[in-house]
Amino acid sequence: MKKTFVYSALTSAVILAMNSAYANEQKVEELDEINVVGSVAKTGKVEYMTPRSIAVINDETLKNWDLDQLDASLRYETGALSQVYGADLDTNDWIKMRGMDARLTIDGSAVYNTGYSHWAPNMYGVEAVEVVKGADSLTYGSAQSGGLINLITKRPTTEPKGEVNFKLGNRHERGISADVSDKATENVRYRLVADYNKKQGELRGTWLESYYFAPSLTWDISDRTSLTLLASVQKDVGVPTTGFFPMQGTLQTNLGKIDRRTNLGDPTTDTLDRKQYSLGYEFTHKFDETLTFSQNYKFNMQDLKQQSAFSNGVTVFPTISQGAVFNDVITRSHSIDNRLTKTWTHDNYENRLTLGVDYQYLTAKGAYNSYYCPDCFTSAPLYTLNSLAPIYNGIQVPNSARPDYDVTQRQLGFYLQDQIKIGNWHLSGGIRNDRAKGEEGTARYKINHTSYSGGVMYVADNGLAPYFSYSESFVPETAQYKPTEGRQYEAGLKYLPSFIDGSFSIAYFDLKQDNAFTPSATGNAFQTKELRSKGVEVAANFNVSEKTAITLGYTFNRVKDIRETGDVIRPALIPRHTASAQVTHQFLDNLIAGAAIRYIGTSSNGTADNIKAPAKTLGDLMLKYRINANWELQANVSNLTDEKYVASCFYSTCYYGEGRRFSANLSYKW
Repeated sequence: MKKTFVYSALTSAVILAMNSAYANEQKVEELDEINVVGSVAKTGKVEYMTPRSIAVINDETLKNWDLDQLDASLRYETGALSQVYGADLDTNDWIKMRGMDARLTIDGSAVYNTGYSHWAPNMYGVEAVEVVKGADSLTYGSAQSGGLINLITKRPTTEPKGEVNFKLGNRHERGISADVSDKATENVRYRLVADYNKKQGELRGTWLESYYFAPSLTWDISDRTSLTLLASVQKDVGVPTTGFFPMQGTLQTNLGKIDRRTNLGDPTTDTLDRKQYSLGYEFTHKFDETLTFSQNYKFNMQDLKQQSAFSNGVTVFPTISQGAVFNDVITRSHSIDNRLTKTWTHDNYENRLTLGVDYQYLTAKGAYNSYYCPDCFTSAPLYTLNSLAPIYNGIQVPNSARPDYDVTQRQLGFYLQDQIKIGNWHLSGGIRNDRAKGEEGTARYKINHTSYSGGVMYVADNGLAPYFSYSESFVPETAQYKPTEGRQYEAGLKYLPSFIDGSFSIAYFDLKQDNAFTPSATGNAFQTKELRSKGVEVAANFNVSEKTAITLGYTFNRVKDIRETGDVIRPALIPRHTASAQVTHQFLDNLIAGAAIRYIGTSSNGTADNIKAPAKTLGDLMLKYRINANWELQANVSNLTDEKYVASCFYSTCYYGEGRRFSANLSYKW
């Protein structure tokens, strides 16, 4: 038996259920059929049968479950935890994987992600989300130990297609989007993607209005040479949400309860004005059927002006102290990756060797600071607010509290990757050397780091595929800190049975990060001796009939923060148990319904007291009705029963989870 699964369990659950209904009317563009130079696989294709945990969430899945924010797209993925700081208008990077932070890249290119200057991708412009779980510096060099999240943006398709969407939702949401791909000439294809959306936030007085436009063009220079140009421009304006609540009044309600929609920021002065630009290309040339050269380059720029007031702790309940974050920073990043891939094949032997060099240059310049009180433990706060009946102060951050912010990071990497198949054996290995240096004010760092990765899998004829892998990661830090270094051992079993259409997997991981940063209650961070994460991920994706598909997932994750003092603390935010289940059923030829359940276990506040946020169970619904060959109507509900819950707590600060959200989409497709 020989099968190749490209999609993750999350992707397949909906797609498999829809295929029989739309097979003759709708062509779904598979990721491995597109020349994706900026993929984490470096060869343009992510394979299921590889000796580590990798997932791909495609465009259809994002649409079917209305996953319009990056963290929401990982809602059902094993090992991933999203919205760990509660609900937000554009929470795109509040993600943990296997209990640790993860690195975000766009089309395989670096973006600046520090402080509040985090790239905010428009998910309508995303073709697929690639997820690599656990330590991995072999792919892009510097990366947090939780893993990689790589977004593949939309680019011209091989077949013409188009759509226009109209969206309405609760919280006064309304939007319109369009996506058109066609041929300009026999050898030139183009794609135009546009999106407009405006909505209110979970907190009173907050809102976000977004504009996005992304043109792309592919020139098939010959049957062996291709060039794709990618560009995007995005503007976001509004009043941001900062959902920081005191533990007293949320988790502890003996003195009163703070409503989850209460804004403990300052909507009279809070503001967000963000502009993002990207420009790049992907080039590939096949010298012959065995030798390919690929190059991708991308320039990203973000101009962010933001002020966000926040709750900074209780004085005497219900009075809280307030602070504000001020950000006026322009970030720029340049990334270029060159690689040569040679493939040897003979009978039951295949060897794919990739040799590459990449370079990243990132800068951030402007003003950035957190402004609240001279010393929050000895001085009176500058601003206070009644958390049960807020009257806002109109917080202003003085010029004296806006210090210059100037950061530069450079990284030059040389890497070698090898994938070998000998009969039933799949072997992979790689080595990468990075030379990184950077400056932040007067602080400097300069390091030379080598990362290793390797794995082995045996694919039996009955579909069982046990595997083992090892990988490493690192992140350079400024001179006063040591580089953070991670390593992961993973052992698992993947199964593609012949008696049922589906896939099953179980993975055990042992992930360690040395010199990890641990935030403190004062807002500063210190390096801990070791952050240790062990766990098990179980996933099942199968069709019980031609009309019904089921996806199941469970994660057990035990994380320990081992301090230099010898103390062992359970880190904040991370539950030990999470689980999800999705069912989609085709009731009629043109009607598909889906239901999902998410379970998130208890999590600690990260102190020796180990105060826990309670477990919660949330339900989601999806309904899609095909009116005719062109028109389609879809409705989605998340948090169906409108559960009012505390998502997590960090020290004495807690975060409410997102309430019920409803949306309806009317689409015209051709």
